[in-house]
Order: sequence, then C-alpha cells, then structure tokens
Amino acid sequence: MFDEAGMSLLRQSSYDILQLNHHDATIHSHATGHDWIIVSNYQSPDYYIFHRHSRKDPFHRQHGNYKSLEDALGYIEHHEKWFINHKM
Repeated sequence: MFDEAGMSLLRQSSYDILQLNHHDATIHSHATGHDWIIVSNYQSPDYYIFHRHSRKDPFHRQHGNYKSLEDALGYIEHHEKWFINHKM
C-alpha cells in the first residue's frame, strides 16, 4: 500500500496524476504521452506496473516486480528516457 510519504513522492514527481489512492496510482507523462499504473501488491510488499503508449491503447503489464515505489518510479523514468532517445 502507498503510505503518505509515497503519495507525497508521487505528487512531487514530474508526472500528472490521473488517479491516486492507497492501492494504486495512474500517472501520465507529458514527455512521451504514456500512461502508467503503479499497483501495490496486497500479497507482498512489492509493486508492479501497467503501461500504455496512448489513451487509445490498452494497458499491458511490464515485466518484473519492484521492491519499492522509488524502484517503480525509477523504472518508469528509465523507460521514458529510453523511449525519448530511441523512438521520438
């Protein structure tokens, strides 16, 4: 679950928050137009991520689990930088 510190971290990020609660957050990147859902796993302390390239696309799950919200955001930031450098 997202605690208040995690929710604050998301609010301070460079992403637009489309939805935020203690279980998941949907964020949008202006840099790439991608949407992301970061989900806290009820069965373990891990997080997992869903991603889509545009609002007309369905979400797909990214590979891997992330041990912290910071790790999940780090993955997203890395993916965003890669996409900008290789696809745009």
